[in-house]
Amino acid sequence: MGRPQDFPKALAVLAGISATLFIVPSAIGFRYLGQYATAPAFGSLGVVSYKKSSFGFVIVPTLVIGVIYANVTGKLIYTRILGKSRHSHSHTVIDWSVWVAIMVGIWLVGFVFAEIIPRMGDFLSLLSAAFDSFFAFIYFAVAYWRLNRGSLFNSVGKTTLTLLNVLVMMVSLFLLGPRLYAAIEAMIADYSRSVTPAFTCANIAF
Repeated sequence: MGRPQDFPKALAVLAGISATLFIVPSAIGFRYLGQYATAPAFGSLGVVSYKKSSFGFVIVPTLVIGVIYANVTGKLIYTRILGKSRHSHSHTVIDWSVWVAIMVGIWLVGFVFAEIIPRMGDFLSLLSAAFDSFFAFIYFAVAYWRLNRGSLFNSVGKTTLTLLNVLVMMVSLFLLGPRLYAAIEAMIADYSRSVTPAFTCANIAF
């Protein structure tokens, strides 16, 4: 940033916009569609042209999010493999070979997961439990501890923030544990009934 002092303002704006975008459409959708709405919810729209328009708006951000997650994961694996060798910061055959192999592997794993999970709702539950608990909760609680570990209880304000981050960590561990278990149990229950076979082009928005 040009002015690092503006970071709290930028974070507050980001949090406000994110909360609005995640809460308002979901609340409106489930208010009018009920608990048996499809996942994603706009799959329940009655007019086919509305569905196509909605999916058109979703395709681009979905690809962007996929690319971001793949690159973050790929960069972590890449640095673990190449370390501080000259290949990690130079254009070499080994450098590009490792990067391409990592990207192909990540997207293949993503494709397999997307195909073998029977319902879109199960897929979203699994992803949010396994990954959003880290990106949205655990990361920030750990970051707070690392930045303030010498002064966690120095004042009433610090103590309040510390206890709040302990609560955040507890919530995140609940999302990572019981919620992940529930998501897997839901997939097992779906496969015990009649579901669309894996690796087909059939609609899984149920």
